[in-house]
Amino acid sequence: MLKSLEGIQNVEQNCTTEYSIVETTPTISVVKVTMKYEGFSKITYLNLANTSKGWKITSISTSFI
Repeated sequence: MLKSLEGIQNVEQNCTTEYSIVETTPTISVVKVTMKYEGFSKITYLNLANTSKGWKITSISTSFI
């Protein structure tokens, strides 16, 4: 799987991107990322945890509208 991701580094998307912090505490955070393309939007929610190694993404949920 990592090999397939290596080929898509630094790809520019033809969209506008916005993000907002939905909720945050010292140990967790939820971030909403909206990517607006022509004709549809991709909305992604990122759940992050503040670990001993810094902030890490723990889950991702994506929908298209």
